[in-house]
Amino acid sequence: LIGCVARLEPVKGHSYLIDAMADIRAHLPQAILLIVGTGTAQVTLREKVRKQGLSGAVLFLGERQDIPTLLQAMDLFVLPSLDEGLGIALLEAMAMGLPVVATNVGGIPEVVDNGRTGILVPPQDSEALAQAVIALLRDEKRRQRMGMLGKQRALSHFTAQRSAAQLETLYRSLLQAKGVRLLT
Repeated sequence: LIGCVARLEPVKGHSYLIDAMADIRAHLPQAILLIVGTGTAQVTLREKVRKQGLSGAVLFLGERQDIPTLLQAMDLFVLPSLDEGLGIALLEAMAMGLPVVATNVGGIPEVVDNGRTGILVPPQDSEALAQAVIALLRDEKRRQRMGMLGKQRALSHFTAQRSAAQLETLYRSLLQAKGVRLLT
């Protein structure tokens, strides 16, 4: 069970994941893709799934309030974005112990340690996306190891406390560079 949680907008790259799904199913006929979210590309993506004969393999779940439950059911999380800030959905998946396949764009490489907590692929590359997904779905031990390491990374590097401390350090350095004297 492969999952993707993201707004259904062209920048999120769902189209490439759907293209990859045809190849994934050729190698792993039991593979199912859950797409969670809504957006302007929803009609286009549903039509693409229909045209590729993937209607039984790609399920659109819409907007959901039970994301943690869905993540627990998944074997793998995929984020095929063309551009991405930090990737909160990616962090949530990693915090749940899911291995990830994501594109090497924006802030994603700061989140995913390529080869350790997941696999990074070039954006707009359905073939590389399919190969990475197939490799992980075929190797349960690797998926479990990546999921465990990803969970450790998400819970240790991306906490609210750590972010607040880093932001405070940044503000202090900027104020000091402007000559503002700070009280300690």
